[in-house]
Amino acid sequence: MMAEGGELAAMGRTPELMGVIARFGDPAMDFIWRNKGALAVGTTLTAFLARPEAFIEGTNRLADTVAENAVRPVVQETAGALAWLLRAATALAILIPAGAAFLAIRNPQAAKFLVKAIVGHMARGRRS
Repeated sequence: MMAEGGELAAMGRTPELMGVIARFGDPAMDFIWRNKGALAVGTTLTAFLARPEAFIEGTNRLADTVAENAVRPVVQETAGALAWLLRAATALAILIPAGAAFLAIRNPQAAKFLVKAIVGHMARGRRS
């Protein structure tokens, strides 16, 4: 019925699914039929094909697998981006005062001019 309706073809990996059905019979077919929408997601189908008995017997919940495979990469990428942002902010927090101190030591006139320009710019910004 799923083959005629095109659901198996839509999921992809039809030969592997047919192999699972051949090995586990009706319980596998019932599981695939009930979860055909979730199995259309590539990562979920891969997890199911790797260990179908855990899903069919109910020891592994499909919703947990979908959530794990969908959420984990997003969280990892966000954490990695946040780590780089914190490193960049830390570097700037160290380098800007160090550069200002170096400029003040090496060229006090330029440092004085820079301080006046920054203070003047900040004063103009408050008036607006």
